[in-house]
Formats: sequence, structure tokens, C-alpha cells
Amino acid sequence: MAKPDLSILLKADLEISEERNKNRKHKLLNIWTSPITRFKQERVLESEFEKINNKMILDTSNMSKEEVYKQVIETIKRDRKIVCVRMNYSLI
Repeated sequence: MAKPDLSILLKADLEISEERNKNRKHKLLNIWTSPITRFKQERVLESEFEKINNKMILDTSNMSKEEVYKQVIETIKRDRKIVCVRMNYSLI
């Protein structure tokens, strides 16, 4: 498996993230909206993300899905060396 040239951690403010999780109507909604689960998930992802060399954190709090997509594409276009991107979601 190829290593990504860039890893992107997508984050959002607590309130925004909670609202997005509620709107998704996920079958594990009670787990994903639990403050304890959310806190643990964020800590684990951030801890793992610290170990990555080429990374970017993108705050999606005030962005639509389309804006997130455009931002990621623009980042890739700016650095023509990027071929493979891995995105992690932390409470988006």
C-alpha cells in the first residue's frame, strides 16, 4: 500500500460537529454524540496524527462539503508532488 504524500485531518468545533452527527442519522448516533466518546476519539486521532510527517489540519466548522472538497483539491494543485492523500475525520 502506498504511503500518502499528504494526510489531512478534518476537524470542526464541538457544536458544529455534534449537529452534523445528529443530522447524519447514523445508527450509532448515541455513541457518536456522547461527549466521552467524542473526547476520546479526538485525542486518539490527534495523537496518531502527531506521528505523521507531511500533514495538514483543516477546520471545516464554517465550510460546506463542497468547500471542503475544493480546499483539498486546491491544496493538491498547489503542490504538484502530491499524488496520494489520506484524510482523517476528527469530529467533523
